[in-house]
Amino acid sequence: MRIQEFGIPKPGMRNIKTAVSVFLCLVLFRFLNKPYPIYACIAAIICTKDTIWNSYNASRSRIIGTVIGGLLGGIFLKLIQEFYFFLSFEIIAVSGIILLIYIFNLIDEKDSAALACVVYILLIINFQYSWEVRAPYSYAFERTIETSIGIVISLLVNRYIFPYRIKKKEGERNLYINYKTKLYGLIGDPVEKSLSPDIHNKCFNNNDINAVYLAFNIHKDELSSAIDGIRSLDIKGFNITIPHKVSIIDYLDELDEEAKILGAVNTVKNIDGRLIGYNTDGRGFIELLKEEDFNPKDKKIVVLGAGGASRAITMSLAKEGVSDIIILNRTEDKAIQLKEEIESNFKRVNIETKDLDSFEDIDLIVNTTSVGMYPDTDKIPFDIDKLSDKTVVADIVYKPLKTKFLKKAEERGLKTIGGIGMLINQAILSEEIWLDKEIDKLGIEEDIKNILREENK
Repeated sequence: MRIQEFGIPKPGMRNIKTAVSVFLCLVLFRFLNKPYPIYACIAAIICTKDTIWNSYNASRSRIIGTVIGGLLGGIFLKLIQEFYFFLSFEIIAVSGIILLIYIFNLIDEKDSAALACVVYILLIINFQYSWEVRAPYSYAFERTIETSIGIVISLLVNRYIFPYRIKKKEGERNLYINYKTKLYGLIGDPVEKSLSPDIHNKCFNNNDINAVYLAFNIHKDELSSAIDGIRSLDIKGFNITIPHKVSIIDYLDELDEEAKILGAVNTVKNIDGRLIGYNTDGRGFIELLKEEDFNPKDKKIVVLGAGGASRAITMSLAKEGVSDIIILNRTEDKAIQLKEEIESNFKRVNIETKDLDSFEDIDLIVNTTSVGMYPDTDKIPFDIDKLSDKTVVADIVYKPLKTKFLKKAEERGLKTIGGIGMLINQAILSEEIWLDKEIDKLGIEEDIKNILREENK
């Protein structure tokens, strides 16, 4: 049962989290025979009061601030100790604060600056009135460790003891849009049914990223002017969906290796007007397999379909070192064409395009077609009874969340993998390309599933 179901209002929930964090700090340090953990408690209060505080990125950022604040504090404590009669206490304190703000602006870790300044000024004040302390570096080191423990405790409270976010009103964001807000988007035709804005905006919100993601319906005749607009408006990155995944290449300055092999792009990064194309579709599927504890290396895999999604997935599977790929498509010519493309890039993979006499030794079967997608939800792309009990069944269709193909497989007792995970993974990979950092996807899948359930009511 979620804590919110008890009807605790938003401010009350934060206060409860803060109280629990401080209580755990007090208990831990009492156990360590250090009964007055002022720094740990202050860190726990500051961090828990943050609107977003359950990501590892956020904790890392605050610990960086603590270390820098503690290091500078130790240096300035030494200055106070050595040159107290020549330097005013107030001048040293203010100089350190100014220097910290400058450092965090320089390394673009502005969120860490507040806690760093708090740690620094507490060190200076405590040292000023505790002349019995004669080892400034040791003193600063101990207080830095204490503060970091408070940060970790607040992270654990928010992530594991109270893992659910406070329910917001529809459309409410943790971040305010301002002049620093970065713009990302999707271009395609049509885009009105896309879940990309939901996924990316939730990720931005959950990871404390000052950015928004919008969908733009761009007709094929408007693609050139749209790209000019992206450069002019300094849109930092965008995704591409049908029908532009191939035609977009003519407007890009560079392609990564995967996009070159696939001949299609779904992600573009804008670096000072230079547009670089990537493809995260296949990697999104591979990440999903690994999350489900399925290692594709040396496995025998059947792929249903030979379209764009099949191309991305089969190429990625070949790159991961599968032993065999059997591509089954309604028109064998298209399957043969895909086979030749895979063989030209990956020589060691055995590729077949004809139906097998037996599917008993198949490790994984993947549906990359639209069979079973809403509204034709009663159709299945393959006879489940042909598979052995060890075969894993995957379907990249996510509308409905569980296709009839997956339901039939579950009735047989087979392990199944749904399509929503691939959709979210390729979106997360896009963000990591744009932002050059790891993105926490905690809670995103359940949020998107809830959106799909509401649509299907």
